[in-house]
Amino acid sequence: MLNDADSIFVELVDSVINKYSDGDKRRLSLLYGFKGDYLLTQDKVLMAMKNYESALELYYDNVLVLNNYAYHLALGNMELRKADKMMARAIELQPNDINLLDTYAWVFFTNIISIFCNNFVLIDGIVAPTAILRIYNLTSSRQK
Repeated sequence: MLNDADSIFVELVDSVINKYSDGDKRRLSLLYGFKGDYLLTQDKVLMAMKNYESALELYYDNVLVLNNYAYHLALGNMELRKADKMMARAIELQPNDINLLDTYAWVFFTNIISIFCNNFVLIDGIVAPTAILRIYNLTSSRQK
């Protein structure tokens, strides 16, 4: 639940969005992105993600939203392929932006770690690739 000051702020942004709902989609996208950023500062992750989605539905090339949304998806280890696609688009739009390159590196790193963790398991307390697990399972089942 948002406190009173936060609720007032969110209601203000919502009223501006509603007032200009038939207006410039880029500006509305920025407002949704701004609201998403603010909600993240209040630990309202799901609400923030919904606002980022709304922002991108209005204007997918909103580089600020692409960057911030992808970063938080990677930070939460959520929808990493989606984050990767968003950052690829952001870099395509602004290839020399160091902030975008930094976020893209973070998304890439998170993807690599996720792949590593998903393909390695513990066997008797030792980290092993899943291929070794399959062999282990085959041999241990034959020994029984």
